[in-house]
Amino acid sequence: LATLEELEPPTLPPPKLEEPEFQGSKVPDTGQSIPAPPLPNVYIIWTQGLQGNTKLFFKKSTDGGNNFGPTTTITSTNNGIPTFGYSMAVDNIKNIYVVWARDDGASTKLFFKKSTDGGNNFGPATTVSSPNSDIHHSSIVIDSSKNIYVAWTEGPYISKEVYMKKSTNGGNSFGQAINLSNTPGNPTSSRTAIDSKNNIYVAWVESQTIYLRKSTNGGNSFGAVTTINAPAVEGAHLAVYQNNTYVTWRTETQNDEIYLKKSTNGGNSFGPAINVSNTPADSYNHHLAVSGNNIYVTWREETQTGLKLLIKKSSNSGNSFGPANIIWESPSDSDSVLPRIALGSGSKIYAVWSDINFANIVNPDKVIFFKKSINSRSEE
Repeated sequence: LATLEELEPPTLPPPKLEEPEFQGSKVPDTGQSIPAPPLPNVYIIWTQGLQGNTKLFFKKSTDGGNNFGPTTTITSTNNGIPTFGYSMAVDNIKNIYVVWARDDGASTKLFFKKSTDGGNNFGPATTVSSPNSDIHHSSIVIDSSKNIYVAWTEGPYISKEVYMKKSTNGGNSFGQAINLSNTPGNPTSSRTAIDSKNNIYVAWVESQTIYLRKSTNGGNSFGAVTTINAPAVEGAHLAVYQNNTYVTWRTETQNDEIYLKKSTNGGNSFGPAINVSNTPADSYNHHLAVSGNNIYVTWREETQTGLKLLIKKSSNSGNSFGPANIIWESPSDSDSVLPRIALGSGSKIYAVWSDINFANIVNPDKVIFFKKSINSRSEE
């Protein structure tokens, strides 16, 4: 991976890609070439602030990450109220949808905002959760009809539930919440995915087991729970492509490892676990991205010689993985955390992460870094 760009402020950003539609054809016998497809837009959100007074920010690149435009502030001044648990989605006409949680000291609430001008401005906030919520995680997906689905984990620390709400009017309002977990346990890290048929998948971790539910009717109801034995000690990531469903997680054994399981029947059952990281070092902070038969997993790894951000690729739908490539090696006085990746169709891998420089112990510098691969994914 190459082409390092340094973005301004700190903390964890999940990147999203929007690939402009490209249509063209070669005219016979004239030698006229197909024009190069436009570069994808790259969208990044993150939180920034001190002493709990954090706000949510947005940046966009319109040239595939070579340059980034000005920063847009999504949330207003919070007066000591932290912002966290955020997620973003982009539809095929470049509307941007964001959800986040805000803690006012007594409870946390989940909010939603939308931009219809490519992220230059965001509209008013809509409250998604109930007035006295206690939010821990959130995720958002959009179907081909612009219906919006938001899932989140809510409740006291020892007794949480996973909920989902749907909006059919662009996020102006949301319907009734569906309790997807509905157990006396303590689910965490809810993740959401949607396939090309608008089937909706939600996964979460509870008592070190991963659970998954699927809706085939636009989120009106969900099927039976699929149990995915892990054991998972770090929240599962979820991705779908056609009838294949992938989950990854971190298992704490003699050392921490990142594992993957695949379903070939729409999430009804899953095959054996594959140790993706498979090293003697501790591996965690993982992320998953899928495009066709190519599966990419990235993670943070601590070794005796230092800290690295690594990525592995499977070219056979997750049946096996090639060698690990290094995205970034942290200098001795810094700590790189929470790598995230996004895929541009037929072209690049895009990675972002947060780096904390401890040269100033009292107030360490926090910087977001961005990288993209030099070559196309098919040529790695």
